Amino acid sequence: MRKDDALLILEMNSNGGIEKYSRENLDDPLLPLQYKANKNDFLKKWWDERSIPIGQGRVDQMLIEKGLLGPGDYLMKNLGLSLTDYYWIKPIESKLHWADVNLYENDFKENILIAIDSSFKTFSPNSSLQGQLEKSWQIRNGKRYLIKGNRDELSCESMNEVFAALLHKKQGYDNYIPYSLIKIRGRRYDYGCKSPLFTSQDKELVSAWAVLTSKKKPGHLNDYEHFIEVCGEHGIDTIQLRKDLEYQIMTDYILSNRDRHMNNISVLRDAKTLKFIRMAPIYDTGKSMFVRRTLPMRYADMVNQEVNSFCK
Repeated sequence: MRKDDALLILEMNSNGGIEKYSRENLDDPLLPLQYKANKNDFLKKWWDERSIPIGQGRVDQMLIEKGLLGPGDYLMKNLGLSLTDYYWIKPIESKLHWADVNLYENDFKENILIAIDSSFKTFSPNSSLQGQLEKSWQIRNGKRYLIKGNRDELSCESMNEVFAALLHKKQGYDNYIPYSLIKIRGRRYDYGCKSPLFTSQDKELVSAWAVLTSKKKPGHLNDYEHFIEVCGEHGIDTIQLRKDLEYQIMTDYILSNRDRHMNNISVLRDAKTLKFIRMAPIYDTGKSMFVRRTLPMRYADMVNQEVNSFCK
């Protein structure tokens, strides 16, 4: 399903994986873009990558506590719901509608970062939460926030997120996510960080990885230009897109951010028209300023840091 539009009939296995699916509507523009360049089992690949990584935070412990078979089972029991798009799976005999299940409007209580809730009282957006850093969606005073932890006892990655947001603010740049520190108890670090939800019922997130794999890349283009070209075909202002990309690359360089991979770059898409609006606000700059690496003592060491981005 995409909201209340039925897209395909799926058959799921007990592990929460897609066993097979109907093939008659594979050109439907409402289907996920990721891997669409290869129609053979593209939906299975998309679904497998949608589930929370088992190495994220305390996910393995949480799955045992809930008696689940794995991340796919967790995702299936939460209907594949997310807070970045509108895709979900609807049991064929159910009378559920998008208004009943969507997490933009319906409350949820689970918090896999700070405490483990062993019951399924509500559907959770955490089953589709990506990345290796421990994190959890929460509702605070009616607003949805992403709470993130750290890999080290010094809370460095959370500090870096706050520092990067301050840098963008000082630059007068308008397209970034504000981060603030939050005290987290019972962990080996003191602080995490929180950031507000920036998607909605009207705007969804499409990752650069989804864009790049939605259409076969011509031989004369690199990934960077291919990304811009495909975004342009979806209606984005490519002049503004280049400005946003160049600003992000420059500030990532200044901050020595080494983790601007293709799921940490995204665009916003209009829910109704499917037109790309603008590059998503800058988010996920925590792995910066040589966190968990030896501080370089020479210029050559500093500029030769390997990164995950359009180039190494």
